[in-house]
Amino acid sequence: MSEIVIKILLALFAISLLFALLYLLYTLREELRKDRILTLCYQRPSSLLTRGISRSGVIYMNYSIRFEEQISYLLSHGYQAISIRDLLACLEGKQKLPPKPLLIILDNGYLSNYLHIYPIVQKYDFPSLMFVTPDSQSEVFAPLRGIDLPITNRQINEMYQGNIMVGSHGMSPRLFSKLSEEDLTWELTESKRLIEDIIPEEVQSLAIPDSDFLDKKTQSLAQNAGYKIIFGNQIGTNNSRNNLLNLRKLNIYKDMDLYEFKKFISSPSIYRQRILSDIKVSPIIIKNRIKSMRRKKQPDHKASADGELNG
Repeated sequence: MSEIVIKILLALFAISLLFALLYLLYTLREELRKDRILTLCYQRPSSLLTRGISRSGVIYMNYSIRFEEQISYLLSHGYQAISIRDLLACLEGKQKLPPKPLLIILDNGYLSNYLHIYPIVQKYDFPSLMFVTPDSQSEVFAPLRGIDLPITNRQINEMYQGNIMVGSHGMSPRLFSKLSEEDLTWELTESKRLIEDIIPEEVQSLAIPDSDFLDKKTQSLAQNAGYKIIFGNQIGTNNSRNNLLNLRKLNIYKDMDLYEFKKFISSPSIYRQRILSDIKVSPIIIKNRIKSMRRKKQPDHKASADGELNG
């Protein structure tokens, strides 16, 4: 190997280390910001159900107790629940948030959210956000069919009246990033339309399906459909400088006791989780950026042909 090649490789290695260090410092600063918004997403405890436990109510009992225990802890330690309206106004620079803001998300729109989580939300009188799939026949509900049910339109409206905002989770379990523009536009617009038939307010928030990657296509089409806030699946807290179309969250799992929960939401823990989450999606981001650069370099044959015809 020639001396020049070795120098080039060493220079590339040094540049890579510099970028890695800058990323680590930037991420640390983001997770230590005073205006950090803790965003916790409570999902259906489906892993318990795969063991075949019957639908007796017992399967939810531990989950709802954990939920109340965690919410009580957060409120007693100075966290103040905010609504999605407050978050939107903050990110648009229209208002300031209280110290230690907390946004609670209820995911997937199952009946168990209404039966066991909604009463606790009412008890503590704090706003939250629920993402739903408005089609009760959607395949998104298939894994728990016979064990849990989709929430009804009446229950969605009741929860909305009880200070729970409603956002879209699409119409099916299909990954948005894998859909054509036509199919994705239908997922976004139809789910928004159906939810707006249930609640007397425009739907402005969207959550992409679990395990999906939030790409530029989804962001652009969602914005065109009228969404102002999009939650992806990357881990971390949000703050007043975040991009409205690419917000982070923390998924809280059903078997987390209070001791584990305290550690899980601490700044060092979220910092580590955020780094691992970003590393996981970095190959996809790089791949998409390369594709985007290639598309920009390709000549527009249609435009050239039109030019020749017009000439």
